Amino acid sequence: MHPHSLKQHFQDCLGIAEKRAQVLTSALLAGQADLVAAATQDLQQSTMALSASLQALQQRGRLEDSDLKQRLRSLGRNLAQQREACLRRFAVVEPPSSHLSSFLEDPSMNKPMTIGALIALAITSVACGDSSSESVSTNAPATAVSAGETVPTESSAPETEAADTVAPDTTAVADTTAAAPEGVSVPNKIISLSPTHTEILFAIGAGDQLIAVDDQSNYPAEVAALPNDLSGFEPNVEAIAAYEPDLVVIADDYNGLGDQLRALGIPVWSGPAATAFDEMYAQIEQLGAATGHIAEAAELVLDVQTDLAAVVESAPDLPEGITYMHEVDNTLYVATSATFIGKVYALFGLTNIADESDDGSGFPQLSAEFVIAANPDFIFLGDALYGESAETVAARDGWASITAVASGGVIPVDADTSSRWGPRVVDFAQSIADALSSVTVGI
Repeated sequence: MHPHSLKQHFQDCLGIAEKRAQVLTSALLAGQADLVAAATQDLQQSTMALSASLQALQQRGRLEDSDLKQRLRSLGRNLAQQREACLRRFAVVEPPSSHLSSFLEDPSMNKPMTIGALIALAITSVACGDSSSESVSTNAPATAVSAGETVPTESSAPETEAADTVAPDTTAVADTTAAAPEGVSVPNKIISLSPTHTEILFAIGAGDQLIAVDDQSNYPAEVAALPNDLSGFEPNVEAIAAYEPDLVVIADDYNGLGDQLRALGIPVWSGPAATAFDEMYAQIEQLGAATGHIAEAAELVLDVQTDLAAVVESAPDLPEGITYMHEVDNTLYVATSATFIGKVYALFGLTNIADESDDGSGFPQLSAEFVIAANPDFIFLGDALYGESAETVAARDGWASITAVASGGVIPVDADTSSRWGPRVVDFAQSIADALSSVTVGI
């Protein structure tokens, strides 16, 4: 792909980092330690992504854009000032980063940098956190910032949001050795209790650091070699602790598992079900940061974005107003556009018949009468694994007249790829594109 795409991704990452630096400045001015902690954690993740993006850009050539270089210098100075304020006000004892000084003194910013140096350069604000924390997240000391003090800032760039789909260059070679910023240990006894995150961990090169997974993790094939006697739905804290993990990865922490494990001194990373592409990309980058695979995570994000863009481009141009339903089970629970599943269909310009019935959960239950009246052009069966098919749908009372049934638009989709917000979302998107290509005659 053209290097311009890498530059655009870097510009997006820079814009997000600038915005989050402004949020941290506001939190420091407000003198609220909890806001400082949250803002620091957000900024830490975005600067890690920025560092990886800069490394990928430098591997393809030089950063020649003078405006971007100036914005990067300003961000570096801003982070240095925020770090100084944190050191002064929270009494955090840590020497200044030598990487920051050398970075600011190098106006060309064209020499190659190791990922460790990039992280040390960009994440100076992490000093605001409590380095003794057992948790993966960053927690600021519970000390109020003096009211009335000002925090200098030089970042005045526009608040740029990252685009969901970018077509970047994926030819950059990443260092596949697990590495973390100086002073930060890399976990090597990881347990994943989330199938989505198991897939992500393998995709970013952290599979060798896994020691066990949950009973629903079934991809990639290498996962079969790992113990899988644990449950993410009904977790047994004692069974998890028996593995002596140094990191446990979970999805939604609806049962309080995270707090129970932290009480035993076991670090926990939690990634709730994504509802948008940005959330998926953020989780990939965060897992990369947590496991010492920052560059690989950034490369994976770029690959997924590129592949999704290619899949969408390959799909046929459809007339406006083509409708669909994504069936979760045969009791007519469905996914709306508010879900991650719905966001994938939205890439193709499809209209979800269930949106008006959304009860706030993203997964309302429809009546057969509603579906028949809505007359969707496509019905995608997320429950095909459990026996539903074009034949069973056609046999439902009154459904034979639905356009999707009559025109061959009842499409089975893989239950795993359609329900997981990980790198195989590309496979799910491809199945949609294939369906649209094969049934256009009936539209």
